[in-house]
Amino acid sequence: MSVHWNKARSNSKSIWRAGVVLALVAFASPIWAAPQKLEKTSIGNVDYISLSDWSTRHRYEIHKSRAGEGVELVHEKSRLIFEKDSNFGSVNGVNVVLSWPVAVRNGSAYIASLDAHTILDPIIFPVSLERSKITTICLDAGHGGKDPGTQDGPNQEKRQTLLLAQEVARELKGLGFKVVQTRTRDKFVDKPDRAETANRKGADLFVSFHFNSSADRSVSGIETYCLTPPGAISSNSQEEGSTGVSAAGNANDRQNMLFAYHIQHALVHELRVPDRGIHLARFAVLKPLLMPGVLVEGGFMSNPSESRRLSDAQYRKKVARAVSDGIEGFCRAVEARGFAANHEAKK
Repeated sequence: MSVHWNKARSNSKSIWRAGVVLALVAFASPIWAAPQKLEKTSIGNVDYISLSDWSTRHRYEIHKSRAGEGVELVHEKSRLIFEKDSNFGSVNGVNVVLSWPVAVRNGSAYIASLDAHTILDPIIFPVSLERSKITTICLDAGHGGKDPGTQDGPNQEKRQTLLLAQEVARELKGLGFKVVQTRTRDKFVDKPDRAETANRKGADLFVSFHFNSSADRSVSGIETYCLTPPGAISSNSQEEGSTGVSAAGNANDRQNMLFAYHIQHALVHELRVPDRGIHLARFAVLKPLLMPGVLVEGGFMSNPSESRRLSDAQYRKKVARAVSDGIEGFCRAVEARGFAANHEAKK
């Protein structure tokens, strides 16, 4: 999947210029304080809340960031980092892309209320899934057939996504999961049909695999996308549909974000690759889903060294293991422990 960053709200290097400091610490959920409404402040016609108020409510300590232009919110082993006038933040060592930049007014930092509700809350305060356990994963190898996707010389994205999906399938089956695949050979599958396969087969989770491209061949790293919640702004240049319209997949907005977090966390920390963050998008393959789903951009085929790694079978195994670890992390977070416990026993 080719992303034209020069047309996006932020260019490819803005993540690093934003001054986001990675907090490489383990995830830990703080105590949920008594429910209460946080006062909203209108900034640029967008509702914001004070990060100081949010911290007090959820028993975080708040400090100036090490970069000096933002804030750090700390609770035991959980750390959130935001920088002034930036759409990028860090949640427990994973970069996230906000719909609106963090604002500073009279010395106090503010985050958009919708960003707090749709990004921070799902990750920091995971809730159990309605289903008793997660047993079936749908894997979607992007592109195929007449649609080659990104091409780097003779290397085609459609081939790399299929090889990765097959490797992830082997990992998951070894852990006891049932696996459904939208394609197992080089054939074209319409985007709505991919989601329909997951829905029809009763999948509990959905992962779509793609690889990225940029005109700047130095750009590298991994991104994970989940469906943009109603009212939020997609973080890439391929916006699809109105910001206020809800799709079937938005019924799982909270779980979508948490799933994206666990997948991105596992990928960037296990592979030690640049963290390009969790992004929001209204991709056609995500909108019809009846279960939590994400789309993974597993690296840049336009980057010579990264392209070589992506074609390496041993590296592909590492990527597959990281994806499966992310899936298991999500299972544990939503307390789908009955099946996950069996997986641990089989390792």
